[in-house]
Amino acid sequence: EVGGGSGLSLTMLAKEGAEVTNLDISEGALTFFKYLAERHEVKDSVRTVRADFYNTQQGTSRYDLTYNVGVFEHLGPRQSDRLLEEMIRITKRGGLVMVSVPNSQSPYYALMRERERELVSEDKRFPMEDYHDVDTVELLKSGGLKPVQDGTYARGFTLIAPPTKIKPGTIKPEDITFFSRLPYNPASSMRELLNAWYLLEQAAPPKILERYAMFTHAFGRKA
Repeated sequence: EVGGGSGLSLTMLAKEGAEVTNLDISEGALTFFKYLAERHEVKDSVRTVRADFYNTQQGTSRYDLTYNVGVFEHLGPRQSDRLLEEMIRITKRGGLVMVSVPNSQSPYYALMRERERELVSEDKRFPMEDYHDVDTVELLKSGGLKPVQDGTYARGFTLIAPPTKIKPGTIKPEDITFFSRLPYNPASSMRELLNAWYLLEQAAPPKILERYAMFTHAFGRKA
């Protein structure tokens, strides 16, 4: 993961048997990633690289999959081109490049931004204000990658639970029946809640994903 931060998704991939690398400029983030890897007993399957993601210092055609989440929406056109070019360079021929960005249409994402504004209001800095829309499929095409189709959709979605209590009107009336499938039990463990959301995501029709998914992503294959 290029710009992997705490590397939670990498930790989960390592638990599934993958050999993973977290590349980030933040020493603190990489240290926390090592803690997660040890806590989840996958430290032998993880590697860290402290570097600028425009210059990863990694060998050409090294990785089967190169990806990041929540990065490109903060970059201008020239920065995006540089980062995508570097991600493609370190990916093997026939390998995959994945880009995931927030779904700006999602009311859940709007709740997350509102919550983050509240958390940083004291020093009047809000790092998410530089956000702009990114078409993940077109971005990959611009780098010469061929988008990988998932069923009939080149673009995928990730339906993540909202980060705070939803407000009246967040869910459209016609969609309430779908979300009512979630079991409500105040005593549920975090694992049980996450599993419930995972199962809900698997059952979600395209219109639900397009409306509420927190993130949208696309895969491109390197020729």
